Amino acid sequence: STKKTEQILNMNIKIPSTMKAWQFDAYVKDADYETVIDAMKLRTNVPTPIDIQDDDVLVKVQYTNVNPIDWKIATGGFHAALPITKFPLTPGLDIGGTIVKVGKNATGNWKVGDTVIADIGVAETTTVPPPSPGGSMGAFAEYAVVKASFCAKVPEDKLSTLTGLPVSALTAYQALFTGVNKSYTNTELGHINDGSKVLILAGSGGVGTIAIQLAKKLVKNCHVATTSTNVELCKSLGADQVINYKKEDWGELLAGQEYDIILDGVGIMEDLTERAPKVLKKGGDFVSIIQFDPSAFEKCPKDVRFALFMIKSDGGELQMIADMAVKKDLQVL
Repeated sequence: STKKTEQILNMNIKIPSTMKAWQFDAYVKDADYETVIDAMKLRTNVPTPIDIQDDDVLVKVQYTNVNPIDWKIATGGFHAALPITKFPLTPGLDIGGTIVKVGKNATGNWKVGDTVIADIGVAETTTVPPPSPGGSMGAFAEYAVVKASFCAKVPEDKLSTLTGLPVSALTAYQALFTGVNKSYTNTELGHINDGSKVLILAGSGGVGTIAIQLAKKLVKNCHVATTSTNVELCKSLGADQVINYKKEDWGELLAGQEYDIILDGVGIMEDLTERAPKVLKKGGDFVSIIQFDPSAFEKCPKDVRFALFMIKSDGGELQMIADMAVKKDLQVL
């Protein structure tokens, strides 16, 4: 509320020297998500990253969101691309909370008391050496450091819902509407525009549900097909065609229809090597957010352009999508 915000702005906020945080002491190698969760330890005396850099803000975390990449990074499976070299690690990328400290050169007109969401930034924080003072990632804690330019301002009463947006929404947007981002191999990603035909694999997942809506709402005459067992949900979000992959083979069903792009949220190699060439137009894009098998580049058919996605944290893009959600132009599930 406005009254609460004014109270925050007029008070001298005391930031504790230590905080609670969930942490890993090392990679949990070759583990499933349940084993990874069991390996996390809740610590109550982790130093609070008070001495932020000039372009940072310190956020008191009220909500966070768990993404598949959080536990996959913890296994060390992405070490070649996203190396964690500083342990213990406080995982987590999505945050929703209140700014309690602003760096002196922070981008944007941020102030203490602002309610924000952000993707802390996996590619941006898993650098060598790790960034200081917060280290890599860090959302699963009472306080988190984030670059001011990664933040989007949201209404306080929408904070819990909108915290589910950052990683999923930026992934969906950037994979489909690039010019703003590159793949893991530095090639441009999707360029959908008026009349594009888009196939989204895993349409009822976190990325898929956002991707369906963005494609339909931001592009005129965009045809969106998707694969999911949750047919009615995907149709309600705007998908023109929903294929129940347990009953039908999308490669056979859509063969010869010359789609412009496939957004892959499944990671099955045969989708790239066998089904995609039947469905995509010559030179069409197969943009994967999950196919990290290095052999995919070698196995990719010659008429398919394979791109492995790497999200880029961007507060401006996140603000645009968050505003759509606030106006009820976008559902956050």
